[in-house]
Amino acid sequence: MADLSGLDDVALVEAVRARDEAAFEELVRRHQRKAYALALRITKREEDAREVVQDAFLNVWRKIDGFRGDAAFGSWLYRITASQALMKIRSKASRSELYLEDLASHFNEEGYFNVDVRDWSPLADEVADDEALGRRIQEAVDRLPEAYRVVFLLRDVEAMSNEEVAETLDLTVAAVKSRLHRARLALRADLDAFFRERFPTAATGSTPVTASPAAPDAVDRPADDTPGGAAPGDTGAPPAGGR
Repeated sequence: MADLSGLDDVALVEAVRARDEAAFEELVRRHQRKAYALALRITKREEDAREVVQDAFLNVWRKIDGFRGDAAFGSWLYRITASQALMKIRSKASRSELYLEDLASHFNEEGYFNVDVRDWSPLADEVADDEALGRRIQEAVDRLPEAYRVVFLLRDVEAMSNEEVAETLDLTVAAVKSRLHRARLALRADLDAFFRERFPTAATGSTPVTASPAAPDAVDRPADDTPGGAAPGDTGAPPAGGR
């Protein structure tokens, strides 16, 4: 068997279009680890993650002719993986979520988000290795609505750029920034109670959290069958604090 490790993804994809199984196996070898990591972060179950990756690569083999090459192959694969992972968890029993609509009461009349939360940054070194905090953060992330949680995982955990997340989920960059910022706000508000309980006397003051008001004429509405889906509050205006 020829060594295909020196070929780039573009060449491998063209070979797969010609039904070259060796080229397909090289793409699997090259991308399966990252695809599995993404699937595991979304589904939270190893067995489900393995099934998701298998289904994702099966879809790649079947639908390779649908890959136009506008984005990198990896982005296309991760979009398929994210979609399969979301389908997997939606097929499971309903899960408790921290719906961002529940925070609507914290928006003022101008559309800015105001939450009286403390500045816990001086405790960063003290809690860096705090296992309880790690578990609490994971629980908070798990409660985020899917549309926000997936964006948060891709952007802040998988370290993908806003543009890569947008390509992966078929969203605009502005919608990615909006969802990411709202997810961070929800996590900050959720974790504030944990810090208040653990460090009741350590606060350095209250810090109001603000987000840009929504622009109704710029709301992003992706197709319902896209992995990202439509989420309440998506706006074309970049939110304050978004990266």
